[in-house]
Amino acid sequence: MINDYKQAIEILCQANEFDKAIDVLERYNSLTFDESQLNEIVIPPKATRTIDRLCFDLAKEHYKNNKFSDMEDVLGRLPKAQDRIEFLKNRGFYDKVAKALEESGKPEEAAQLLMEYGKFKEASQLSSEPKFVADCFMALARTVLLETPNDSEIALEHLEVARMKYEEAGDNHGLGDALLQTGKVQKNVDVVKNAGRVFNKARNDVGEAETVETLFEITNDKDPNLQPWILVRTVQRLLVLILTLAKQDKLRSEEYKMTATCERHFGLRSSSDSQAHLIFLHNNGCRFSTLKKQSEEGQMSEEIEQASAHKIILRFLATLSVKLVRKIRCLLQNFVAQNSVCREFHHVSDCRRSSCISKHTNDSRQLFNYRFLAALNLVFLDAVVSGFVKSVSSIEEAKPLIDRLMTKDIHDFESCKTLYGVIFPEVGMQG
Repeated sequence: MINDYKQAIEILCQANEFDKAIDVLERYNSLTFDESQLNEIVIPPKATRTIDRLCFDLAKEHYKNNKFSDMEDVLGRLPKAQDRIEFLKNRGFYDKVAKALEESGKPEEAAQLLMEYGKFKEASQLSSEPKFVADCFMALARTVLLETPNDSEIALEHLEVARMKYEEAGDNHGLGDALLQTGKVQKNVDVVKNAGRVFNKARNDVGEAETVETLFEITNDKDPNLQPWILVRTVQRLLVLILTLAKQDKLRSEEYKMTATCERHFGLRSSSDSQAHLIFLHNNGCRFSTLKKQSEEGQMSEEIEQASAHKIILRFLATLSVKLVRKIRCLLQNFVAQNSVCREFHHVSDCRRSSCISKHTNDSRQLFNYRFLAALNLVFLDAVVSGFVKSVSSIEEAKPLIDRLMTKDIHDFESCKTLYGVIFPEVGMQG
């Protein structure tokens, strides 16, 4: 009598009875006989019918029937942990994959996987790296502020943990962002200014520009309590960054560093496959994910060409630069007016205009210094804008930005006229 293990296993597999097929294969593997007896009393299974392969087939069958517990039990019989991990990962069982990785002695890899799939709290608990933990809590804070903005207390708790961990890691980019988001939530000028100092130290030009924007928002476009030259320097750096991102030629070392810092600020990281591609997460509330809203449903991360990513960022930075130039110009013009002596007060000793913002007092050296510095920085600002416009004038795509930046005031040299009026006033300085 011939024992046909080959036919028995094939029949069972065709009927999706993989558990019974495994039993038959294990019975065959336990047999002891001479090679000469093969095909005489025993017909062996196909070489492709291994325990591992049948376990995979049985696990697939359990998965199809939503028998997830049985599926895990079968996968536990696989000798290689990586095979079990790949099976679970391909079917979206990321919690179970992370658990398998952790059990395999790879907690950092498990943490990275959990973070990529939005399990930020769980990911932070598996990692011992301060920066990674900080990134997790930063993502938690962003998602809270985006999805449930009224839960500001919870967001602030996450931001505080992120701040401490970024400090521990010595990461000024992350620290500046944690401070900026905290200042936004609290509407705290001092915290936002501190964020600006940290961003400046890290030479994060977009971060510094965002702090100035936030200060204007908190103060309702009034004095953000920053030195005028700092405001103009912020715009200057932002415009230089725009030029760098739009550059088609090979970047110099400093320009490459500037670009990399900008990409990181928006939540982009280099692809392992190509330097010309960048990757970002959709579920961590990063800046780029909010700019690029269109994506495939359920997509956790996305790869994008670096040039395409830069175009999206450039549109955002162009809008931000126009906004800051207008607000800073208005602020500096007001500084000049606020530190000038009202002409009506000077001539008739009584000004009845309720909208008058000028001084109703005698002029002084201090007032002159204030309005001189404001007027000087107004000229500086227009020079920065004019220089930028000259640099991009040949780029067709830059025309809309040029039209928004080159206001009538710049064309008519109004800032130069203001500075001239400060140095050579019509009535002279009094006091």
